[in-house]
Amino acid sequence: MQKKKLFSFTMAFCSIILLVATFPLNVFAKETIEDPNPLEGIKFTKISENASSFRIEEGGKTYEYVIETLNANTKDTKVRAKKYSVSKDGKKTLLESSTASAHKESSAYALAGCHGVTGSKVSWAGTRYSLYLSSCITKKIVNVINETKDATSAIAGIGAVLITVAKFVPYVSAISGALWAVGAGFRAISGDGKYGIGFHFARNPFTGEVIEGIGVPWRQ
Repeated sequence: MQKKKLFSFTMAFCSIILLVATFPLNVFAKETIEDPNPLEGIKFTKISENASSFRIEEGGKTYEYVIETLNANTKDTKVRAKKYSVSKDGKKTLLESSTASAHKESSAYALAGCHGVTGSKVSWAGTRYSLYLSSCITKKIVNVINETKDATSAIAGIGAVLITVAKFVPYVSAISGALWAVGAGFRAISGDGKYGIGFHFARNPFTGEVIEGIGVPWRQ
């Protein structure tokens, strides 16, 4: 149940973005961005390291998205996303399925001309996990959101980007679905991929498990 809290931070993507006084001033600049909350009604039904799912209501109908990381930690790592319609009696019908491969990039290409930093940090006696994505990553994610024609292609593509250039990101299957769902807010915070973003999570210092988001994401 605690892992479901991992995505409470995504609810803040489309809220007013405020600078929190306790955040490190040398990492980011003040930004105020206002946007409707697109995660209204979205419920995660499963969150694990390599497989996650969530349901969403659209036009009075229920849809379920299932995202999986296939062949994890191999040269053939892929992300697969499926979309199902869910009837009132719980029967699921497959509507879409897309798979994206994670291709290795050279470090020089991945870091060329980036705004902001990419990485993670554990602080506050192991109780806080901070995640940073540079503009090279946010731009790739924005491109996927803008260029794909259907939801499953976008989700799989975002997951492949994270695996390729941000392997340290936990729960890629769930985070890729969340980033797709808050696409408009992600584009706003990152300036359509011109800036990096960052956010904090609470962390269990004994197990290393990421529990929930702290505050709101910010622009680097």
